[in-house]
Amino acid sequence: MTNGIEIKNTHESDVCGICGMDISSLEECSISACRHTFHKTCILEHMEQAEADQGTDGGGTAAAVGSKRKKTPANNSSSGSSTKAGKQGKQTKGKTGKKGKKGKAKCGCPVCYLPLSVVHNLRGGQSGGNTTDKDANACIICMDRPARALLIPCGHLYTCSECIATLREQNNSCPLCRTPIQKVLHNQIKSAEPQPPTTGSSSSSSSSSSSSSSSSSSSSSSSSSSSAPMLGRRSIMQKINVENFASSTKVDALLTGVQKMLKKDKTNKAVVFSQYIRMLDILEWRLLTKNITVVKLMGYMPLKERQSVLARFKTDPNVSVILMSLKTGGEGLNIQEASHVFTIEPCKGNKRCFQLETI
Repeated sequence: MTNGIEIKNTHESDVCGICGMDISSLEECSISACRHTFHKTCILEHMEQAEADQGTDGGGTAAAVGSKRKKTPANNSSSGSSTKAGKQGKQTKGKTGKKGKKGKAKCGCPVCYLPLSVVHNLRGGQSGGNTTDKDANACIICMDRPARALLIPCGHLYTCSECIATLREQNNSCPLCRTPIQKVLHNQIKSAEPQPPTTGSSSSSSSSSSSSSSSSSSSSSSSSSSSAPMLGRRSIMQKINVENFASSTKVDALLTGVQKMLKKDKTNKAVVFSQYIRMLDILEWRLLTKNITVVKLMGYMPLKERQSVLARFKTDPNVSVILMSLKTGGEGLNIQEASHVFTIEPCKGNKRCFQLETI
């Protein structure tokens, strides 16, 4: 327990970008090309909802195109009219094709809103259940190091990072299914270190029973936590016990301020500045659990992701808050859509801070 926040004692695990809960096993995890992790059920519901929204938007257009195509053969009485009808049919077909492509691109990542590409079926050595044998999670090539390399797009996690690096130089394909490898993600879970056995000449029955119970509980917790993946981007929320989360004064104060802002007018938008990346991760998770749509702009993000996040904040009325690090947000950004500014901690000796205080 540090500063009112409970830290996981055994292993870290990914957090779903939609519901904000821990992902307890590899079978429940889905990962996107932008390296955001989700529960499989959560991301499937998101994709189904996006397809349903696109279907309602494109239903009228498809019906109109169908009626035009049916009327086209009836207008073949003269050559001029048939030529115009053919041109109109080609133009209409081309437009609908473009809309179809745009409709697929509308289903974006729920976190960064880039075009969504997800791998659902992740399979690894310990995904089948609670296995305590070390060989169950060993690399299938060297049979020595733990398997930590997740191959995209096939979703196999049966090789170590060293072997897959050598294999990609020779043949860039999965050793199991022969699918071409597009990207390799590394599971950042640290292997559990075995505890040394306690030795002693005199041992009572009570101590032996307590040690056996503690070892069984620790082995069960380690076996259950070892199957939890950590494939997503590094975040402090991977170390925090989400179920027993204890908030802090700053987090509660920001949540109260944002809720008051939205009660006055739902179209209000806020910019939140902080100097610490971990603090922004906690704020993002806290606002997400309160059904407040948030985007985050950080310095480590690629340029396309930054542009996508900023465009979403400016154009989407459902996005109410954008979280920024102080260095990233103070580089001449023009965000006229925001009506409120929150600074999480006072900063001294910085010109950007003085400009923020005078807004």
